[in-house]
Amino acid sequence: MKRIVSAVCAIALFASCNVNYQKTKSGIVYKIFSKDTGALIKPGQYVKIYVQYAIPEKDTVIPTSNFGKMPGYSPVDTSARSQHTHMEILTKCRVGDSAVFILNVDTLVKRGLIPQYDKLFGRGDKITCKMKVVKAFKNEQEIEADYQEEMKLEQAREGVAIAKYLDEKGIKTQKTKNGVFVEITNPGDPSVKV
Repeated sequence: MKRIVSAVCAIALFASCNVNYQKTKSGIVYKIFSKDTGALIKPGQYVKIYVQYAIPEKDTVIPTSNFGKMPGYSPVDTSARSQHTHMEILTKCRVGDSAVFILNVDTLVKRGLIPQYDKLFGRGDKITCKMKVVKAFKNEQEIEADYQEEMKLEQAREGVAIAKYLDEKGIKTQKTKNGVFVEITNPGDPSVKV
């Protein structure tokens, strides 16, 4: 809820401050917040990004959003199938840039990027998005090394989140050497040796 309100407030603030939004060929309204350093992302490169999608009218953050979680890794695709997606914005960004943009659900359905209208994606809905370009890579080997480091960080984040949850709920657990939390609800006979 707080994230959606933040995203809506940010977009409203940009609009009210008369920030100049631009529009892509496929109709995405966007704004890039850039430090203007480094080269633009190029087709064929690989990127590490955070993306969040929300539908403010329904107070919903779409589950594929990954801010504060494991980043996404992707080759930069500028083919026709990538139109009206975050890919269309990527080649306008540099490493370190952030962007906000709005996708039209009707366009996504028409292009087959969303299979059909449903409870989440209704006619006329807009998807507000934010994106952060974290890093660019030249090849898949560089991505693999970075991905392994991110996996270690994600495991640590998950461990902290689980420990916090267990503590808040007053659940007493033991942690194995592999990091698994175990609650013993019916201890066995301590005199039995295995």
